[in-house]
Amino acid sequence: MKRLLYIAITAACLSFGCASNPDVQKLSATERAAAASAALSDPDRWDDPERGDNLALTSPTQAAEHLGFTPLIPTLSSPVWRMIVSTAEDPPYRNFYLVFHFPPSASFPVDGRVQIIERAPGVITQDELRAMATGVPNSSLIDVAGHEAVLNVGPTNSGLEMIVEGVVVEVTGPALTANAAKDIATAFARSATAPTTG
Repeated sequence: MKRLLYIAITAACLSFGCASNPDVQKLSATERAAAASAALSDPDRWDDPERGDNLALTSPTQAAEHLGFTPLIPTLSSPVWRMIVSTAEDPPYRNFYLVFHFPPSASFPVDGRVQIIERAPGVITQDELRAMATGVPNSSLIDVAGHEAVLNVGPTNSGLEMIVEGVVVEVTGPALTANAAKDIATAFARSATAPTTG
């Protein structure tokens, strides 16, 4: 039941822009300001996922203890700002969040906050991802470092979802461009490994 609910919520988010942007660089100054204002109006969503129902971690090796799966840790150009495990659900249904604060750049002209959300294997299948890509407006199936991924382009941000080593991975942010989402997802797919102890 929880798996079906997750699929329905994901499809709705892809449709209505929960994780969704054409390139922000193409927006007018007024549109960029509106996007930045919308992102800043709800800062907790991006810096404190799960609204307090979470456990902040100091090391990626701690994550597997609290999840029903072993998360993947990527090597990106910006260090992880925060690692969080959701605690509102039982371990098999918990999410693992990597929160990043990328510095302002051409890739992040409005807001550099990015979340990589990892969900347990089997929460959604590759066939279900493909179905979302064809059944949700502004969504398309793309290749990301040899992985099929769903890219959703919305009015203020873009989001991407794929499966890497069985783990369902979502890349999102309050003003994430399609190109930045693809770049981060590519770096994730190429570099992510399970955390090691010792």
